[in-house]
Amino acid sequence: MLRAIPRKPLPRVLEERVAYAKRQAQRVLDRKREKARRFELKTTLASQVEYNRALKRRKMKSRADEMEDRWLGPLAPIRAASEHEKQLVNSISQDEQSRPKVTARERIKYWNIVPKDRVVILKGADKHKIGVVKQVFKDNNTVVVEGMNMVNIELPKYLLEAARGPDDPAPNYTYSREMPIPLDDIRLVYPLPCPETGIPTDTIIAELETVGVYYDRETGNRGWKRAVKGDGTIIPWPKGDKTEPETHDADTRRMDVDRVSFNPTLLKEPFPGMVMDELRNKYSKFRTRHDSEYLEKLWAKEKAKEGPAMIRTPLQELNRKIRLEKKALGKPELSEDILERIGRVMAQNKPTLLERIRKASQQDQGGAPQQAQPSA
Repeated sequence: MLRAIPRKPLPRVLEERVAYAKRQAQRVLDRKREKARRFELKTTLASQVEYNRALKRRKMKSRADEMEDRWLGPLAPIRAASEHEKQLVNSISQDEQSRPKVTARERIKYWNIVPKDRVVILKGADKHKIGVVKQVFKDNNTVVVEGMNMVNIELPKYLLEAARGPDDPAPNYTYSREMPIPLDDIRLVYPLPCPETGIPTDTIIAELETVGVYYDRETGNRGWKRAVKGDGTIIPWPKGDKTEPETHDADTRRMDVDRVSFNPTLLKEPFPGMVMDELRNKYSKFRTRHDSEYLEKLWAKEKAKEGPAMIRTPLQELNRKIRLEKKALGKPELSEDILERIGRVMAQNKPTLLERIRKASQQDQGGAPQQAQPSA
């Protein structure tokens, strides 16, 4: 015996359909996000590989030139003969001055080193030197230390041509600036109290940790504190320079700003007509008010579209005059006298009309009536 399958109630069916639609939409969104993540990862890794290859080629060329100069000695070739070549010996191109971006997984979420911090450099030509952080780049985990890791960068040709005049001497083909330093190659320097004397002394902090993460609902920003890892000593953030606003004689006073200088009324326009022309085109079709000159100009254009008047013959002129006179008289009205005359004519023609109606009905029923044959 067959058993009937119980049907689910309608609210339960609707809930299941809504949940299924949500799961489908979430799956589509997840696929799009995964596709975007893979594309970003692919482009980032490609840029990193290209940057490392260019850096390796430069190092290998530099080492080859150094070995050649060492082996040849006084017979070594002069690699920089002109002033231009001498300046470009130890310079880099515009593309090599910044490191490629890192993947989203490698980016630092909570930055504990910010501008105005004092740091010590651990690698490079400026090793063991202390400087002030000038700028941070969160997309490639690097920082710029003021006056450190200076390099010569080659100027593009279009800048040299635009800046140099016809009578100017030989320009500088390079300019100096700070190169970004990886965050792993620096350490924070902060004056901590000495455990023996209690006097604040510059201390190199090996590692920092993030503590006290909070979210500000009013501003929508996320904040945190930094501390020495393992010790828990809170390191305050550097204070920014407070600059007093400059005042000038042409500045508007506060009392003039607060004073009400305009009271709208219906008797006066809220602003001059010239301002209206600036806000909206003077000849815009969306305007409801136009100048008389502009309206006359439009009428002239419409009249020009109609074309010149055609030449009429005398008979056409007469017929046109008659039509205009009839049109001026208006539609004719039937008077009682005319209605009475029409009634008399209809009464006289009534027998004839009845006969015509009878013949027409016979033709509809039995066909056309036979015509009499003429006699011989």
